[in-house]
Amino acid sequence: MNVLGYHLPPPIGEILDLTGECIGHDKYGLQFHVDHYEVLRPANLGDIGDYLESGAVKGLGPKKVKKMLMAFGKDILDIVRTDPGKLGEIPGFGPDLIRGVQEALVR
Repeated sequence: MNVLGYHLPPPIGEILDLTGECIGHDKYGLQFHVDHYEVLRPANLGDIGDYLESGAVKGLGPKKVKKMLMAFGKDILDIVRTDPGKLGEIPGFGPDLIRGVQEALVR
């Protein structure tokens, strides 16, 4: 289903709560017209992993995401926002990657 609205598209991997209405279009079929949306934080480790692996950060793939989740668990998003330097404790996480993670997740 297509989702339409007058909002900027969210980054890949974000979880959204959408409100609006479904409308049938003769050419494009069923479409959801968004009136309002809210970005939700991922709640479990699987969702957090998917969010982090979304491609928003160059150099952050499944192996490094797994290292992040093993080191900090569900607290990883809070750590990135409040104390990103802690990521330096994880092997393979240098200043450029840490900066990229922080810039992608702190908006």
